[in-house]
Amino acid sequence: MLKVLVVDDEKLVRKGIVLGVDWPALGCIVVAEASNGLEGLEAARKYNPDLIITDIKMPKMDGKEAFALIKEINSEAKIILSSGLSADSEIEMILSSFPDTSFIQKPYRKAQLSEMIQSIVGSNS
Repeated sequence: MLKVLVVDDEKLVRKGIVLGVDWPALGCIVVAEASNGLEGLEAARKYNPDLIITDIKMPKMDGKEAFALIKEINSEAKIILSSGLSADSEIEMILSSFPDTSFIQKPYRKAQLSEMIQSIVGSNS
């Protein structure tokens, strides 16, 4: 089972991801949630997740900054960046620099997220 960390400052979005995805069917288990980038970084250190789903714009430490630090801790972690904004040049740079990173634009359907996770899980087998 792949360990998953969900990081989003919007509680309803975070809970929607945690409770709305059939994690066992995807071969995953959610090991932690975080409401900002700093908590996400701490959880990444503690749980060493295989997959991190993170919002980009968050308080205390945004997803881009947390992303860079998480990649230093665990370069093997797959990351799904999400944002209500379309991919900007910084996101494009991250995606081109780190092949294990994906982007999904909010709002998205659970099915879209599940398909993205399934492709990541499939490539990890």
